[in-house]
Amino acid sequence: GAKRSRVDFSFLTYDFGPCFIAKDGATMAGEPLEHSEDDRYERVELVATNRDDIDCLISTTFTREPWLDVQLNAAMIEAGSSLRIPIVFSPREMCDYMQRV
Repeated sequence: GAKRSRVDFSFLTYDFGPCFIAKDGATMAGEPLEHSEDDRYERVELVATNRDDIDCLISTTFTREPWLDVQLNAAMIEAGSSLRIPIVFSPREMCDYMQRV
């Protein structure tokens, strides 16, 4: 019969904490007038580790939101290997964000 895969994740919950919301054209005091895209988002990597002795296919049904992107295409994780999955948070307004991925 089928058995449950043994994939471990580096975290099961994540809090990006307080973030600066950059409006188009806005600058912070003491910063240059030009912002790179890096200034407008927070990024973390979720590490999925296959602890099984067979390869495992990993995918998600998560649909990208304007403020959250899980950058995972369906991928095979070889037995004993890991896959880094970037998660990008781009807050658009001052509010509490909560999302299940």
